[in-house]
Amino acid sequence: MFKPSADLIERILDELSRNFTRVFSLEEITNAVFSPEECLGFSDYNPAEERNRQAEVLDALLFLSDRNLIVLDGATDKSRINADK
Repeated sequence: MFKPSADLIERILDELSRNFTRVFSLEEITNAVFSPEECLGFSDYNPAEERNRQAEVLDALLFLSDRNLIVLDGATDKSRINADK
C-alpha cells in the first residue's frame, strides 16, 4: 500500500483537528494544506499540477481513513477528523 509523506499526513491531521467540527471537500483540504506558493510556484495556474496535488491528498486521506483517524465519505469525497478516536 502507498504510504504518503509524514509531512503531508501531519498537515492534513493538523488542519482537520483545528477545524474538527468542519467537513472538508477534497478541493478544500488540498487548498488548506498546500500554501499558495506551493500551488502556483513560479508559474501560472496549472490544472495538471492541481490534479496531482489532489491525488496526493486523496491517497493520504485514504491512508488515514484506513487507520480510522479520519472519516472519509467515499460518495462525496468529504472528510473530517474521527472524533471517536
